[in-house]
Parts: sequence; structure tokens; C-alpha cells
Amino acid sequence: MITIIDIGCRYGVFHMFKHCYEKFRYIGVDADSSEIIRLNKKYKGKNILFESAFLSSRKGAIAFIEAEHKGYSSSKKMNTNSLWFGLVRNNEVGIKKQIQIESQISGDWIDANTKTNLLLKLDIEGGELDFLDGLENRHYNKIEGFVVEAHFDTPYDTDSNFSTIYNRLQKNGYWLVSAEIESEKVTKFSESKDTIPICSTAIFLKERYKPFLFDSEDIDVICEVLYSLRLEALLLEYCRQLGYAKLKELEIFYEIKYLIGHKFNRLKKDISFDFDELNREFITMFNEELPKLSDFYESDFFNPV
Repeated sequence: MITIIDIGCRYGVFHMFKHCYEKFRYIGVDADSSEIIRLNKKYKGKNILFESAFLSSRKGAIAFIEAEHKGYSSSKKMNTNSLWFGLVRNNEVGIKKQIQIESQISGDWIDANTKTNLLLKLDIEGGELDFLDGLENRHYNKIEGFVVEAHFDTPYDTDSNFSTIYNRLQKNGYWLVSAEIESEKVTKFSESKDTIPICSTAIFLKERYKPFLFDSEDIDVICEVLYSLRLEALLLEYCRQLGYAKLKELEIFYEIKYLIGHKFNRLKKDISFDFDELNREFITMFNEELPKLSDFYESDFFNPV
């Protein structure tokens, strides 16, 4: 099974993974040791590990700025000339204090704490390039993808932003699969059409996740990554190619069946599809028929207690 590493896990499990974090190995990492203590109490009894660490390209003591808004604490200074801190969040730029913390090389930490294929989420307030600088080729080989909160300008005094992160990951063999854009009105005269893109939650995956490059190696890994990210269309396309004989061997077979069943139940309301077409596809993947009409909602599998 894959390991999901949430770098910058303040407030708990990232919303994208709430449906699946206990099915895989999930490690939350944050530089704030007090937040890690809080999260370990909050998630006590859950299949999850939280660890306090600051990961970058260097080892040793570094200056760390504790912000009044804890989510903005960083090793980088806030850039009040940016759209984010200069305009959108200009009332949240207060600083509590500067402290010294120990930095670990990101690649060394990965070597010491993981053995399986990885899915990484990065939300580290301007430290993304520093984290990536600490990785070597062997680390990229085992990292299937990245989920990154990336700003389009530079809210911190650093070169880390959407453009530089995109270029770095593309250079290392990843492509942009999805980007959820947060836009803001920047003047009181702005209408919806005038909003400006400020930041994104972007998903990058290895080249082999492109539909025309799907391969039959690491079937379990590919399905686990697509399922955990809820990339339903890509997962569905891959499962169509695999067929029932291969799908039934997966540990998450029933989770995939549930996800695709609900997708088909939505799609059958689209005039582009008819039920017979969707039913044939469902039989190919799961060796059973898709429940019709009210039968779907009466199903204990698709509508559990």
C-alpha cells in the first residue's frame, strides 16, 4: 500500500484524503511541535502518525518565524508587497516571535521513515523549493505524485511559487493533472469576472498516469494513487483497461467499485449516456450489473448505514 505524507499538516488530515487516510499509511509532518501534540490527541486511536519535523535541503539550526496566525509560520519572511499579504490577508501579518529549530534534509527523512511508493502533499509556506532541493533521483523514483498549495505570486521572500514549483516538477517527470484555483476580488469594484487567481491546490503525477501512457506494472500503486486523490475519470479509464480479472485482486477493489458506482449513478442522469452503456462498462470492471433507479439507493453496498 502507498504511504501518504502530509508535509505541513496543521489542523489535521488534509480534506482531499479524509475518505481514505486510514486505508493507507498516513504520516502528518509539521514544524510546530505543539500542534503535533494536539493532533496526536485528536486522532488518538486512528491509523495515522504525526511527527514534528522541519524538512528542507539543509541540516542544522535555522531561524523560524512564529506568526500570530499559526498557519503562516515559516522560515521565510512574509512579503507584504504580495497580493496575499499586501491585500487579501493584510490583517494577518502579525509576528509573535522568531525561534531556532532544527532542520532535517527532506530526502534523509524520507529514507528513514518510508519504504513504499509515496504520495506527498506540500503546504509549507514558501518552503516548497527548499523541500524539493533536499530530494535526489532515488526519492523521485518512489514519489508517485505531489499535491501542492502554490501561490501565483510570492507571499514569502522566496522564489517558491506556482511557476517555479511547476517547472521543477515538470523537469523531474511530473505533469499537472488538476488545479483548484482560489480567486479573489482585489478592488471594491470587482465583479465575478474581475477576480484574480491568487493560489491553487495543484496535483502533479508521474508521466505514466497520462491515459495514453497507462501501463500494466504497479497496478495496485496506480489505482491507490488515483483513488486517494479521487481522480475519478482517470481511475475509471484505467479500470476499463484492466478489467475484472485484474481489478478483483486489488486490496481496494470494493472501495473502487463504490466510487465508480456512484459516478455512474450520476452519469446516467446525463443525456450523453444511457443506462445500458454504463451497465456494460460496470459489468466489464466488476462482473455484476449496476443497480437501476431506486435499487441503487436501496443497496446496502452503495448506500450503507
